[in-house]
Amino acid sequence: MHLQEIGFFLTDIYHLFKKNEIKKNISQQFNLFSLFDYERNENIHSDFIAELLKPNGMHGQGSIFLNLFMQHCIPILSNKSANNYQTASVNREYYLGKINLKKVFGGQVDIRVQCQNQIIYIENKIDAEAQNLQLERYLAACDDVNHVVVLLTLNKDSEAKYLAGKHELKNAVNKGQLVTITYQHHIISWLEYCKKEMADTNGI
Repeated sequence: MHLQEIGFFLTDIYHLFKKNEIKKNISQQFNLFSLFDYERNENIHSDFIAELLKPNGMHGQGSIFLNLFMQHCIPILSNKSANNYQTASVNREYYLGKINLKKVFGGQVDIRVQCQNQIIYIENKIDAEAQNLQLERYLAACDDVNHVVVLLTLNKDSEAKYLAGKHELKNAVNKGQLVTITYQHHIISWLEYCKKEMADTNGI
C-alpha cells in the first residue's frame, strides 16, 4: 500500500470542501495540503486525522467524520454505546504524565478522543519504532472498559512487527483493550466514506 493513495483521497475531499465553502462558510485558512506536506511524516498524518475527527474542525462537517471513523475503524467500541459525538473533544500530543518505566506510566499519545464516558488513545506508527513500553504505558492509562488504545500502522505486516513477542499487548488485543487498525484497510476505507458522505449530504 502506498501512502500516495491517501493523497489522492485528500485531493478529492479538498475539492469537495472548496465546492461547498459558500454553503457552509468553511474557513479560507483550511487547506488539507498544508496538513499533508510529507508522505511519510507521522505528525502530518496525525494532524490530518485529528482535524477530520474534530466535530468543531475547520472542515465544517460537524461529527460526520468522527461517526464514520467509529463505525468503520473501531466498531467494537462504537457498538457499546450510543454517544453523541457532536460533543467530543479531540487533542493532539496529549500528555499522560512523566514517563515512569518502573510503574509503566506516562508519555504523550498522538491523538486523544473523548466523548462522554469514552476515551480513545490513537498511536500512529508509520516508520518509527515503538518507544520502550509505549503501548503498555498507554494501556495503563485506560481505567475502564470504555477506554481503549488504538494502534494505527501501515498494514498488517507493520502491525505484526509492533506486536511481535509482546504477549501482554496480544492479550490486550484479545480483550478489546488494544485495537489495531491500518492505513491500508481502515484509513483508506474511512476516507472513501467521508468523501461519499460529503458528496451525498451537500448534493455535490
